[in-house]
Amino acid sequence: MRRTAIYGRGFVTNLLRDLVQQATQRTSRIGDGRVVRRMNWLLLAIILAGTVRLNGLVQRLPYGRANSVKTAETALSLFLAETEYPASILFARFRDQVLVRLPTQVLKTYRGKPIVIVDPTDYAKRSRRGKKGRQMQYTTKVRVSKRKKGQQAQTLVSPGYVDIWAGVLLTGRHVLPLSRKLCSSTHPQFPSQNLLEEAVIWQALAALAWHAILIADRGFRRKALLVKLLVRQVEFVIRMADNIHVLHCGTWRNVLATARGLRPLGRVIWKEGKPHAIPGQAVVFRAQLREAPEEDDPSKPNPEVNLIVIFPALARYDPLILATTLPVDTLWQVRAVSKLYEQRWAIETTFQNMKRELHLDEFMVRDWTAIERLLWAGAMAYSLLVLLRLQIGEEAQRFLHEATDLLRQRAVPSKHLTVGKIREALALDHHDCPTDWPLAAPPALT
Repeated sequence: MRRTAIYGRGFVTNLLRDLVQQATQRTSRIGDGRVVRRMNWLLLAIILAGTVRLNGLVQRLPYGRANSVKTAETALSLFLAETEYPASILFARFRDQVLVRLPTQVLKTYRGKPIVIVDPTDYAKRSRRGKKGRQMQYTTKVRVSKRKKGQQAQTLVSPGYVDIWAGVLLTGRHVLPLSRKLCSSTHPQFPSQNLLEEAVIWQALAALAWHAILIADRGFRRKALLVKLLVRQVEFVIRMADNIHVLHCGTWRNVLATARGLRPLGRVIWKEGKPHAIPGQAVVFRAQLREAPEEDDPSKPNPEVNLIVIFPALARYDPLILATTLPVDTLWQVRAVSKLYEQRWAIETTFQNMKRELHLDEFMVRDWTAIERLLWAGAMAYSLLVLLRLQIGEEAQRFLHEATDLLRQRAVPSKHLTVGKIREALALDHHDCPTDWPLAAPPALT
């Protein structure tokens, strides 16, 4: 039987080359062509190897004229840690080029505005020192969940990093990264996670000309953030904790106590990352917020927002409390806002995809700058995969059909051609035809 191949591999490499070329041309501080060649190589290597570990990258694609994997790994590590180039600006230009090439119909919208989702993810790392007594820079404490067979999951504390991401929601529950920032409480320049979260949000909204709706979980429920969003006239849907106090009808009370004293508007069904839909009764009211009863500082105004409290019919579920600036005058609007918040789970799926398909959490470099640049490269590689999945046009569709045929011939389960399946098809084709890939030529070591 004739072996199937992806003859549209040139479409992929040309698209990658164009994106990197356009991004570097719009980044004034990148004037060295070697940076462009290495970025081309790095992004392609991450996609084909399915990892950000340096030894896996140099084993998949030769790096320079190194006579050993260790030499190539060291050269790549030095490039990430010491080469002068602005990785965050390069990503922003790369992201802008991806947005330009995306069909407008793939953007999920609500009331004509795209949807931006923000959420942090954790990378648990080992804290042991290397052979030269060095360890990863500025690790902090993160929570990891471990489950043993026959036992309940346990939440443990481990060294690691917190990475804050924001992305725009696309069809098929894809999330295209717009901005991100690595966070550690031990870093001398970035000790405040709150400030970094706000910076990520502003960068993501600026990428869409501030014409977007922000969705966030309880970790972003801070009153100071809500005030800044209201000042900037940013529409949002943010889940709140049940310990906040609200001013309603001239009285400060707990939000749940206030909601229980009001008449329900109607029945709402809520589902977010759960196997079954959760029916409940929705209570809607407008009130001012404060995080603690003793908060009466006049210099910190209490924001007034719409509040939706959904009391589930089953007692084992916690109530859902949403603060929003969107209209919730009717039951239909309340249901629409709760459905909108359900879309937040798409970023959790994106984190799973990036960690499963690109193993984004398995980096082993120690330098903080190298870690940041490697994560930026991972975000760019994932953005390229999303673009490949959602692009339209004759050449793009031919490539997707060839990838599907290759997976079927290899008996790879692929009911739907996901971003991960596209990466797997490219890796299989490169394994079969390594010399046919136009970007397979390695960059120079120096």
